[in-house]
Amino acid sequence: MRCGSPHEWAQHVPIASSAGLTAEQIAATARTSAATGWSEPHKAVLDAVDELHTTSTVSRHTWETLPRHYSEPQLIELILLIGHYHEVAFALNALKTPIDLWVPLPRAPVHPPADLWGPSGPFAPAVRERLPRPAAG
Repeated sequence: MRCGSPHEWAQHVPIASSAGLTAEQIAATARTSAATGWSEPHKAVLDAVDELHTTSTVSRHTWETLPRHYSEPQLIELILLIGHYHEVAFALNALKTPIDLWVPLPRAPVHPPADLWGPSGPFAPAVRERLPRPAAG
């Protein structure tokens, strides 16, 4: 969601839920990994995502943490995978790709933080028809 792609969000929320992530953890991924509750290896991956998204590189601290948990081939794949999903999100956004009708929306949808639903947020009216707005509060 860091790239503002409703299509990718709708595709991956059910996958994350089935992998055991909580609604809070899923929503936290729309922001930064500064949220608590992540194991060190998971936080390091989220830090790499955030850093690449924000600065187009990975910090020294993150590079010192990642190899404690992942092999060199896995680290190379991680960087390429992060770049791949940026490319996909950018293309889906630019092409105004709607959420696929076959994507099973969860009974209790996990939404990104509320400010992403605002007029300048990525959830356009067409998307709101497929993914109901979260309750206020």
